[in-house]
Amino acid sequence: MPNITKLSEIIAQHGLNLATLARDTGISRTTFYRKLKAGGETFQLWEVAAIAKRLGLTKQETCDIFLP
Repeated sequence: MPNITKLSEIIAQHGLNLATLARDTGISRTTFYRKLKAGGETFQLWEVAAIAKRLGLTKQETCDIFLP
């Protein structure tokens, strides 16, 4: 199960909110919130890649968050 707490911390560190991150990554806001509420297990690969790119995550950070 993805580490949503760590993801939320990194989002906050970048001065973003969930709605802004959703918009910037091309994920609809309602879909983004629904996936987070479900524990992040239903993120598709392209969504993970878009989130990682927008947040400037390394491969290791991405794995630590989405593949714990």
